[in-house]
Amino acid sequence: MVTTHETVKHLTYYVVQTYRAVKGARGKISADEPMPARDEAHAMRLVERYRDSRAGVVAFRRTGDPATGEWDDAVILARYGVLPAEVDDMRVAAA
Repeated sequence: MVTTHETVKHLTYYVVQTYRAVKGARGKISADEPMPARDEAHAMRLVERYRDSRAGVVAFRRTGDPATGEWDDAVILARYGVLPAEVDDMRVAAA
């Protein structure tokens, strides 16, 4: 019996992060649980779904090597509304 192992050198994952307004705290936001997306199109559909019902929403992707734990910086795919300052430091995807 021959067993083969495939290794993924680079993996890209997509995430949508939503934020809710904190009641009674003007301008404050709280992060919801991050939502994984299957691909960029799915991430964009999630952004559209949540953009009108949350204080803010951001979709991003990260690419890296799961075996080594080395990951590129996150790249923003879309952003709307009120977001934390650290989102401003993220690179925006080229159109």
